[in-house]
Amino acid sequence: MKIKLYNANLIEKIFIKKTFKTANGFLSQPDNLEIAVSFISPDEIRSLNYEFRKVDDVTDVLSFPLIDAVAGEPVSLENNAVDVNERTGRLSLGDIVICRDRAVKQATEYGHSYKREVCFLALHGYLHLVGYDHINEADAHVMEKTQTEILAQTGLTREVK
Repeated sequence: MKIKLYNANLIEKIFIKKTFKTANGFLSQPDNLEIAVSFISPDEIRSLNYEFRKVDDVTDVLSFPLIDAVAGEPVSLENNAVDVNERTGRLSLGDIVICRDRAVKQATEYGHSYKREVCFLALHGYLHLVGYDHINEADAHVMEKTQTEILAQTGLTREVK
């Protein structure tokens, strides 16, 4: 999996890559995928949140899937062949944007590390890109359980570390 990280510091890059690698294996996703993750300002994420969701508020993470994926199923490169980059052979799942300021605030509010919060937000975005959602209670339960299991495999619990 290729992960493009923009405006991320070294620690964020290391732990997001580790989290995505764990998630990809846990979900049996193919290796020739790519995702872009950007850290943006509160003003930028508020603007995107309004533009795409009609919610005029700063949020923590937004996902922009480029393909239609089904939760719990490996992404099909064959079904998305027109979207595979001919040069790299990789399929782009989409983009994730994270508001660092919001992540710092939430880590403090929830009583865990910033590292855990950023990895949670990145993973949350990743799960949206591979078809998970939390619109109804049943789907939310599945997504939350999946997030918890993947974070546990990376050693990132809600405990302060």
